[in-house]
Amino acid sequence: MHLLAHTAAAALIALAAAPAQAMDAPGGRAAPIALSVSETTDARRLADTLYGPEIAKLRGATVQTGVTDVQGDGVAELVVRITSTATCGDNGCATALSMHRDGRWVEVFRTDARQVALAETRSGGVRDLVVNGSEVWRWDGGAYALDFDTFADTLAFADERDGPASRAARRDAARAFEDAAALDDKITVQVAEGDINGDGVKEKFVRLESAALCGALVGCPLLVYGSLDSGPILRTSSLERVFLTKETWNGSRLIGLTNRQGYELRGLRNQRFEVVRTSYPSAVTPNP
Repeated sequence: MHLLAHTAAAALIALAAAPAQAMDAPGGRAAPIALSVSETTDARRLADTLYGPEIAKLRGATVQTGVTDVQGDGVAELVVRITSTATCGDNGCATALSMHRDGRWVEVFRTDARQVALAETRSGGVRDLVVNGSEVWRWDGGAYALDFDTFADTLAFADERDGPASRAARRDAARAFEDAAALDDKITVQVAEGDINGDGVKEKFVRLESAALCGALVGCPLLVYGSLDSGPILRTSSLERVFLTKETWNGSRLIGLTNRQGYELRGLRNQRFEVVRTSYPSAVTPNP
C-alpha cells in the first residue's frame, strides 16, 4: 500500500497546478477544487486503495476525486467525495482531504459538503478551505477545524446564581432539578442573550449544567425564552458552543447547536423551531 501511495503521489503533483475560477468567499477569494468521476485518474486509483473497503459497503455509491496543494509545496493532497444515500445529508456529501505525511496518507479534513474551495488566506502557513461558500475551515497544526466565527456569532454564557432566568428554569424544568437533587448533584444555570428576529429585543438562552443532566454526545439542556414570564420557545440541548448565524432564514437568524458529531441549525417558522440544516460527518464516511 505504501508503495502505491508513493507512486500515485508523484503523478498527482502535476495535476495540483490545474487552474480553477476563483469566487468570493468569507475573508477573500477562493477557488473551488475540481472533482471528477473518472475512474482512470491517479487520484481515483489512490482513492480506491485508501477507501476501497469502505466504498464497497455502500450501495450505488458515486466517487469523485481531485487534487489540491494546500501547503504550497508542490506536493498534492487527495480530495475524495462519496455520494450515496448513506453518506449524504442536508449540507452535501461526505468529503475528505488526505495529506501524505511520514510515508502514509492521513485524513486531515472531513465533513459533508456540496463544494470545497481553496481560499487565498492561510492559517499556520496552510491554505484555508471554504465549504459551501460560507464555512471556513482553518489549519490548527495537525488538521482542519471549522472557524465558527466566519459565519456565526457565538453566544457568551455566564453563571447566574439566583436571578430571573434561574427562577424561570426552575419553573419550566422542575423535573430536571428534581432528578439532579435525587443524585445529590447541583445544577449550574448559565445565561446568554441574542437577538434572533432582529427586533432589538434579545432572547434569553438558559443552559442547565450538571453531571446528572449533561451528556458527552449531546451536551446540556438548553431553554430559549422570548420572555421569562412565559414558557420557553425552544427546549433542546447543546454542547458549550451555541451560536446565531449571520445569515437569516424566514426573517430570523438561525440557532446553532453543537454536539460531538457536528452542528445543527434551527430556524423559526410559524412560531415553531425546525431543523433547517445539519453539518454532521456521516457515520459511515470512510476514514483511511
